[in-house]
Amino acid sequence: MIRALVVVLVLAAAVAVPAGAAPAKTIGTVASVDYRVVVTAERSSGGSAPSARVDATAYRWSHGHWHRLESRRLAGPFFWKVVSAPHAVCELAIATSGGRAKPEARVQLLVSPSIGCGRAYRIGLA
Repeated sequence: MIRALVVVLVLAAAVAVPAGAAPAKTIGTVASVDYRVVVTAERSSGGSAPSARVDATAYRWSHGHWHRLESRRLAGPFFWKVVSAPHAVCELAIATSGGRAKPEARVQLLVSPSIGCGRAYRIGLA
């Protein structure tokens, strides 16, 4: 049986962080029946062109709960004003079929409105 790709939702909502920590923002979420990937951005510098660190965290549904598989920092550079704005996610998908031996997530973010989308990152989910 082949499982279809299910793209559920791309969000732009704030994530609660401990007091004193730099605010992180969820910039995208995608889920299938068995997997979920959450992409967050955290401002890492100030100034007129602040930079950001971007992480993709993968989860697997098991025994009635989402269990964290891994968190991966995406290689930047990323600009905070770009990745925290609407339409920052060019692609966020989970592939669980199509002849692949292992499921994977694909994340692609906007570099800038004038440059367009950056490289695509693949994250193994098994």
